[in-house]
Amino acid sequence: MKKKGQIAALSGVIISALCCIGFPALISIFVSLGLGFIINDSILLPILGISLIFLGYSSYSFGKSNSKLFIFFVTILSGLLIVLGVFFSQWIAIVGIIGIVFTGLYPLIYVAKRKRAYESKQIGQSD
Repeated sequence: MKKKGQIAALSGVIISALCCIGFPALISIFVSLGLGFIINDSILLPILGISLIFLGYSSYSFGKSNSKLFIFFVTILSGLLIVLGVFFSQWIAIVGIIGIVFTGLYPLIYVAKRKRAYESKQIGQSD
């Protein structure tokens, strides 16, 4: 998965999850921008579902290619916590959001570290 697509999916999950649980600062920003109609759960829940599916696919493809499938399982668990938290308790959703942030950022950091290590190895060999 490309980096921009993964960041877009991560952003979509976080924004829609925070709106679904009623995060006041985000709701007031949307209302002040004239986007108050987005706050409706019938609009946000499909966006949340699509973003979770896209992020799940992204984490599965990363985990499969780098032998780190735990990222996929953490994404699934975090997504379930977000969905349960939307309907039952906002604290459950917050734990899920923290897990989603971890699973969204881990591949980006992992790839950047490997790229940096590869480049430093190449520089050391060329001397």
